[in-house]
Parts: sequence; C-alpha cells; structure tokens
Amino acid sequence: MRRCDPFPRLRLAVFHLRWVGGGALEFPDGHAARLSSANFWQSEWVWQEGEKPLVWFKGRHGLVKARGAVEIQAEGV
Repeated sequence: MRRCDPFPRLRLAVFHLRWVGGGALEFPDGHAARLSSANFWQSEWVWQEGEKPLVWFKGRHGLVKARGAVEIQAEGV
C-alpha cells in the first residue's frame, strides 16, 4: 500500500507503527521519540526520547469502566 502526501511541506512528524505495538515518531530535524509498552500486560505505555521517559500512559480497565492516568516527566515539557 502506498500513501500519497498532498502537503509534504506541512509535515510536522511521521509515525512509524510497529506490528508488535508502539512505534516511532520522527521529526524533520532528525530527532525521534519512541512509543513502547512499559509492562508485559500493555496497560502502561511510555513515550521515550533515547532512554529518557517523556510521558507515561497508565490504563485501568474494570468490568464496567475504563480509566487512566497520564504522567508527564520534566524532560517531556
């Protein structure tokens, strides 16, 4: 499958999805951030730049409700 980009100059970043989950967000200036699972159950996800965690997403799923939390690290601001 090939995707055409009608506005290539407006591209802020490109996300490359991994088939096992997560992926990488690449910016035009060359730096990248990686999204990956932080635990075996994949209930926590983290955006990282290198080995520095930037943002944590923690999901809590119950029988009736789903809720979560986001924790932004100082490096992520």
